[in-house]
Amino acid sequence: MKNIISILSLVLFICGCTSKTEKKIMIGLVNFVTGSVYIISVEGKETSAVAGIPVDSGMKIRTKGENSLCEIYIDENIVKIFGNTELSIDSLTHDKNTGVEKTHLSLNKGRSFFRIKNRLMKEQEFSVKTSTCTAAVRGTEFFITDKGKSSTVACLEGRVQVESVSRKNTVDAEENEQVIATGDSRLVKSNLKQKQTDTLRKDSEVKPASDNNLKTFGNIEKGDATTLTAIRKKLKRLRTPAEIKKKQSEPENDEESGEYRIDLPFYKLK
Repeated sequence: MKNIISILSLVLFICGCTSKTEKKIMIGLVNFVTGSVYIISVEGKETSAVAGIPVDSGMKIRTKGENSLCEIYIDENIVKIFGNTELSIDSLTHDKNTGVEKTHLSLNKGRSFFRIKNRLMKEQEFSVKTSTCTAAVRGTEFFITDKGKSSTVACLEGRVQVESVSRKNTVDAEENEQVIATGDSRLVKSNLKQKQTDTLRKDSEVKPASDNNLKTFGNIEKGDATTLTAIRKKLKRLRTPAEIKKKQSEPENDEESGEYRIDLPFYKLK
């Protein structure tokens, strides 16, 4: 009898542990905000950004006012968004089979700083698109400024591959170099002056990840069901009813490919 009870207890324990874990997701967390910063949904719903709020594919981060600032962690990678800037999160994906993560962003206007913590694996991607170019990185620190008719990519560490909109020209910017991409697809590379480098170094300072965000990322890595449910609920509050309905009606077509985005199967709350 004792053996039967022990076996039943073990089965219940295993089932309980299994039910509390889910697939790892790819998500960004706001870490620091000052001034007027908003999270914009696909249909244009604005929500004031606060530390700890999640951001996901299809959303935009918009800062209003020269002194506004927002810092976002995407796992260990950092995005610092300066004043009067709009950044779109085109896609954040995590392949459950290979562990490959891909981040694709668009700087619609303004200025942002990007820090890639570790050198990316061969299949991993981190790219930022502007009106005149696309910057693709492996592991580096760089700034991008989009002025509409031209974009400037300034590299502080590592290397950034800059590709013109027409995709006819490609130039690598290395440490203390910048590339200006013009509207006519020209890419002009030059060395940063010492004064420019000093200014960029100062502007690249970011706040360390908060304890709450570190805990959240740790729980995401473990697939903690409670944490993932809380993130889903926060994301739903950022969407319009129409967006939520659309997400819930979408098929879970990422199951076969192995890629997961939180706004697909994770929206099917019961």
